[in-house]
Amino acid sequence: MKILMVCLGNICRSPLAEGIMRSKLPEDFIVDSAGTIDMHQGSNPDKRSVKTAAKYGIDISKQLSRPITTEDLNHFDKIYCMDLSNLKKCNFFGSKRRAAKQNFIVDGSCRSQSCFWRSSGSLLGRNRWL
Repeated sequence: MKILMVCLGNICRSPLAEGIMRSKLPEDFIVDSAGTIDMHQGSNPDKRSVKTAAKYGIDISKQLSRPITTEDLNHFDKIYCMDLSNLKKCNFFGSKRRAAKQNFIVDGSCRSQSCFWRSSGSLLGRNRWL
């Protein structure tokens, strides 16, 4: 399974989500992250995200920001967007077939089956969202 986490600049939310996913999933899963803009391309994650991840024993400090590409939409099995704006930008790149891979993650209460992120920052059970 290949999973891509997407946010705006790929320096805060998606690198943190990538780190959490890597820590929770078996090693045979491929997890990456990208942004919908290239403003921070080549930059490390924001120090606040690095600090938050480190607090839970996860090192994301060596990740580098990159923009999402059309190839990503074909390559990854699942694409999780951090908000509706990111989801809309990803849908702009792809066909309906590729859009079916994309899910929306929220940071508040969610009643949608495609959501798995809670305001507490914890992931729900692995099999519940894959």
